[in-house]
Amino acid sequence: MQYSDSRGARNLMTEWVWFSGGTGTCMVYHERATNTVYLLNDAGSAWHTGTIGTATVLQNSSCAVNLGASSVSINGPVLTLNLAIGFKSPFRGTKNIAMFASSLGEVTTGWQNRGSWIVP
Repeated sequence: MQYSDSRGARNLMTEWVWFSGGTGTCMVYHERATNTVYLLNDAGSAWHTGTIGTATVLQNSSCAVNLGASSVSINGPVLTLNLAIGFKSPFRGTKNIAMFASSLGEVTTGWQNRGSWIVP
């Protein structure tokens, strides 16, 4: 996923992606300052956490995020978040993809629909 800020990508605080539709959900966000990734649990009540680049896999019943195979990079105004996400069989079908970002000064993009994905 790519996120941008006209004041530079280092101004971004959090970058979110949400795969939804049908049963289950896979909501993930990245906190740039700490390089921490958060995955929402099945109950929607807590977050699994880990740091990009560590041998950690965050998972719920819909998806798994391999943090060791994930990365983040910044190039001027653009932050690229490469998350190694695998979807689990109960999460099959067409999923909507929404993205959201927040930056310093509490400026947000609001949730933006970015298309759909068919999970086989």
